[in-house]
Amino acid sequence: MTSKEKESLIDLVKTGILTKFPLLGSVLSGIKFVEENAIQTAATDGEKIYFNSNFVNNLNYQEKIFVFSHELMHIA
Repeated sequence: MTSKEKESLIDLVKTGILTKFPLLGSVLSGIKFVEENAIQTAATDGEKIYFNSNFVNNLNYQEKIFVFSHELMHIA
């Protein structure tokens, strides 16, 4: 995934989360998203959200919002 593709993906996900779950905005604002293809899906260490780009690219829009919101809820 190029840096531009990653940036577009993250922007898309952030917009979707803020639209659907506006109260997660404060949590979302301080989170870094890290492409990490050594993991199978997505994960968090409480400060960053790691994601496998191959996994995420095969999800539809709603599934992407769900997966990243799920990881944000672990942090929240």
